Parts: sequence; structure tokens; C-alpha cells
Amino acid sequence: MTPKDWRFSHHAKARAKQRGVHSGALQTLLDWGKTYPCGGGGRELVLFRKRDLDRLSQHLPKADRLAVEKQRHLFAVLSEDGAVVTVGHSSRHIQRH
Repeated sequence: MTPKDWRFSHHAKARAKQRGVHSGALQTLLDWGKTYPCGGGGRELVLFRKRDLDRLSQHLPKADRLAVEKQRHLFAVLSEDGAVVTVGHSSRHIQRH
């Protein structure tokens, strides 16, 4: 999997800062997380599944794995053109279809 240069909306940058989302964890989520359709209009939700975290742990140093594990409830919403529009921490189960 190759890293991609992600674009962030002003809103996404503000929410990441307000919600204490570390840029490294967000980048890891976007590169390794699973995407699901979200709402409509081509938006996508990006989440970590347990298997994503397990696979990721094989590729990261221990300190980085611990940082990502702390952010395991992180999510991002991508617009139809692939830009990150918002980020946050899920405090409840997110319905995936």
C-alpha cells in the first residue's frame, strides 16, 4: 500500500485540532483504514477495523503501534473527490452498509 497525498478541507483541519487528532494517526487511518459508503453523493467513511490494526502492527515500530491503538476509534469522512471533509472519534458503534 503506498501513501497518498491527502487534501484536507478547512473544516477537517479545524476538527482535527479541536478533537486532538494527531496528524500521524490520521495519515495512518487514511492509508490503512477501510472505506465504506457514507450518506450519499459519493462520500466515504474511513475506519480502522481490528484486522486493519492487526495488519498494521506488523509494519510499525512498537511506539507507533501504541499511538495508533490509542486512536483506534478515529474516523474520517471523504468527499466525492477524495478530500477529507471531517474527522473525529466514534464514541458509539458506526453502522456500515
